[in-house]
Amino acid sequence: MTLRGAGLGNEIFPWAKAYLGAKALGLTLVEPPWRTNPRGYHPQLGGNLGSATSYYSLAHLPSINVDRKAVEQIGRRDYYDTLLALRSSVDRSNRPTLLHSSGMMGGYLGIKRSRPFLRNRLLGTCNAISALEKLEEDRPEAVRIGVHVRGTDFTNVDQILPSEFNQAIPLEWYKALVTTLHHRLGGNAVFYVTTDAPSQRLLDDLSTEEIIPKAAANDPLGDLAVLASCDLIISSISSFSLLAIFLGDGNYVWHRDQLGEQGGWLSIWGHENFEHGGGSTKSAIKSRETNPMRIQRGLAQGGTPRWTDHFIRALEEKAMLRARASDLIYYGVIDDQ
Repeated sequence: MTLRGAGLGNEIFPWAKAYLGAKALGLTLVEPPWRTNPRGYHPQLGGNLGSATSYYSLAHLPSINVDRKAVEQIGRRDYYDTLLALRSSVDRSNRPTLLHSSGMMGGYLGIKRSRPFLRNRLLGTCNAISALEKLEEDRPEAVRIGVHVRGTDFTNVDQILPSEFNQAIPLEWYKALVTTLHHRLGGNAVFYVTTDAPSQRLLDDLSTEEIIPKAAANDPLGDLAVLASCDLIISSISSFSLLAIFLGDGNYVWHRDQLGEQGGWLSIWGHENFEHGGGSTKSAIKSRETNPMRIQRGLAQGGTPRWTDHFIRALEEKAMLRARASDLIYYGVIDDQ
């Protein structure tokens, strides 16, 4: 972690890798210096100037640097397995300091084993729990749809370019998705808007006579918790949206024009070299070609949204599972079949 003040979606990678390294080698995890991040995460995630000083002091001691070159040489996709491969060459009797400097290399597939840890630490904060408590009582039988609009630090573009990040998606794209989903779901949906630039104007722009979206938590960790708990996430082209998708289990929509195309297959990272995602994408293409799948978690949508009956039905069924009248533990009843 650095002093550059990266957003949460980027900062979780060194954190997750340090956690997996500590687990694999039986070492102690040193918590990130959240106090030095200017985005103000430390009240929720902890840390003071003393712990931050200790963190950066450790970084300057003799250490083992697990950098991109080291990860490439080991050749494992799972970061935990990568560190296990290093175990025999690390003298753990002297409690060595390990630096993890491979950045986002390996992507979410590489840190997937850290998902329970990150869910616990990020979705268990006070603001996240408060947001989830409110969500629990808000029309449980309606389809919950999270909308993430990234604003302040992204480039406004007239046309979304493939394989490029940090592009602000035009609001018309969100409005088209919200409007068509509301219609297809017969109005049985609640839209939660999350953004780094909250304003009543944004909510008004997404509203119609029939659709009144709600601001989620207006707090990064609360917003993250709401998004991760939704049945469907309408994402921005950002690492924050990707983090919410990674932590959650729901479906998500990605902008069609941002995806790269290879032989008729669309992907986020297929354009990268082998070690940075291209290899895993090629493996996924082979798997899809030999094992056709009717159901997929992520959807690509362009300027004219298309929702299949099967997908809409799947969303409706997720909401119906929250119906308390048919849930025995909530005094509900079921058919005697």
